[in-house]
Formats: sequence, C-alpha cells, structure tokens
Amino acid sequence: MKGLIIAGGQSSRMKQEKALLQIEGRTLIERLALAFREAQVDSISLSVRREPNLLKESERLSLETLFDESSSIGPASALLAAHEVDPHATWVAVACDFPSANAACLRNLVEAHTSHKPEPEITCYGHEDGTPEPLLAIWTPTALSKLKANVALGLRGPIATLKKCDFLELGAGPEKWLINVNTPSEWAAANAANPYSTTNLSSPKTR
Repeated sequence: MKGLIIAGGQSSRMKQEKALLQIEGRTLIERLALAFREAQVDSISLSVRREPNLLKESERLSLETLFDESSSIGPASALLAAHEVDPHATWVAVACDFPSANAACLRNLVEAHTSHKPEPEITCYGHEDGTPEPLLAIWTPTALSKLKANVALGLRGPIATLKKCDFLELGAGPEKWLINVNTPSEWAAANAANPYSTTNLSSPKTR
C-alpha cells in the first residue's frame, strides 16, 4: 500500500500555495508525510504542479514526485498519475487541504480497509451529511481503472467513480478529520481550533 499526497491544485481561492501553509512550524505537505510514516505507509508520493516551491518541498522531504499534468480534470489527474506509475498498487490518497488528517486518521482507514472482507474497491471517510470523501480514501487498482475509464467518458470527478464502486464509508471520527481548508476564512477557522497553528497568510458504510 502506497501513500499519495495530492497538492496539484491552483490554490486560487486561498490566494497562495495552501500546501505550503504551516501548522506547528510544518507545512501541510510535511504534516501528511509524517502522518503516513507514523502510520507505517513508507512509500509516499507527492502529486504537484511544476511549481518550484512545491518541487523543493518534495525534495526536502524525500518524496517521490508525480506531476499533475492534466489540470483540466481536477484531482482525478493525481490519482491517475499514481495509477500510471504503479498500476498494481493500492493508494492511500489524501488531499493536502485536510489539515487534521493525522496518523490516527490514516491508520484507521488502512485498518478498516485491510480487515474488511471482501476487500472494498474504495475505503473512504464520509462527511456529516453522508457524502463520501474521495480525497481522503484508499483506492485499489480496480477503482483506479474505473476512474480512468470514466474520465475518458467525460466523468472527471473522483466522487462519480466512487459512487459506482463497492466502497466502505467510515465516520469522520471525533477529531474532525474532514475539516477542509480552501479559503483564508476556512484556514483562520482551522487555526482557531489549534492554538499552536502558524500561518503564512497575508490576511486572515459499505455500499
């Protein structure tokens, strides 16, 4: 099982590179890399645009770099890049904008996936409204092959493929692992929940 950190978005709503924002002195990318290693997922790739600061961060953290070349298809590009590199791998995929996704979150996901029989095609967390989250999820080769076929048909969103797969959905847990940050106000709210946060912002179920 391999880890995939998804950081190829344009960060247009955040107005700066959100993957390089910091909590407790560590970038969101570094926090996820450490979480993966603590959860004993040691083969970790970072999907990024060809942006110098992101490439430097990948090199600094000794991550395998995958290039998110097809921005027109959104985060599906990162998942398909990983599948292209290793078509036989199962990937634990996490978008960098989940700042509360820690080692416990990843361990819980992996343990649920590996202990469930038969193996789900996707294991993911679910939001409070019942919507499954495809970017904090485990994607098997079967699911990624379906994603590739769907993208070719114009169904670009990973959630469209997820809903057509045999998937296991988990609750978000007491630590609010699904808190998502895409805007300065969301980032400020996430910081307020963590008194040790620092910021680079210039302004503030099986189915």
